[in-house]
Amino acid sequence: MAKKKKKREMREIPLDKIKPGPLRHKKGLSPLLEQIARMIYAKVGHVVYPTFEQWELGFIRDMYPWKEILLWEAIARTHDLYLAKHPDADMEQAVGTIAGISAGTVSENPTEAEKELRTLFLEACNRRWMAYTEEPFEFPEGNAIVLQFEDIVDEWDGNLHPNLRRQLDPRPILAQADIILGQDIKTEEFFSLLGKEQLEDGRLPAGLKTLVISLDPKRELGKVCAVVKAIKGHHDCE
Repeated sequence: MAKKKKKREMREIPLDKIKPGPLRHKKGLSPLLEQIARMIYAKVGHVVYPTFEQWELGFIRDMYPWKEILLWEAIARTHDLYLAKHPDADMEQAVGTIAGISAGTVSENPTEAEKELRTLFLEACNRRWMAYTEEPFEFPEGNAIVLQFEDIVDEWDGNLHPNLRRQLDPRPILAQADIILGQDIKTEEFFSLLGKEQLEDGRLPAGLKTLVISLDPKRELGKVCAVVKAIKGHHDCE
């Protein structure tokens, strides 16, 4: 016999009893997440907290810091899009409005500025596969970089997201690659995901940046191609 679920009830808690959540990641953010977080702090985080260390505590308390990092990337991108259109805008107020929008806040009588920020925030969220800044990445001369499907894609909510839980951000690597090859994890055969026209009789020409992604074509090819198209604008699987 199935157990009955406990009925949820609303309770009142005195404000002085509410305390910050525990530090779930006592060693701090991973090097990748800290690097991205510092970049975002310089852009918009300083509006929320006076020091990076105070701002970082919020991520450390979160169960999945990388989810919040992606969210704040969208907030920072919205900030940039809005500032480009309204260079004289009060950006401290705008950042507060964007943060509220990201948390699901809906005003009864939204201003025109809030409506525009909401539109820009949705646009920014759709760019999560684009690196906020394309940091220079050194491709080894004469060799290809090899990544696994799991290095590229994270599907925590049923959607495709860049996997920031690994020790490197895959987006700059994808953005800078001239040729992207897939490799079947079972047969080890290679096939072109991007740059087919640059291959010379099936061989890699010298001097081009090559990325190899190891994957299961039956389950993962469509997802990888979607990611390649999001960053490069097209792929060879079409």
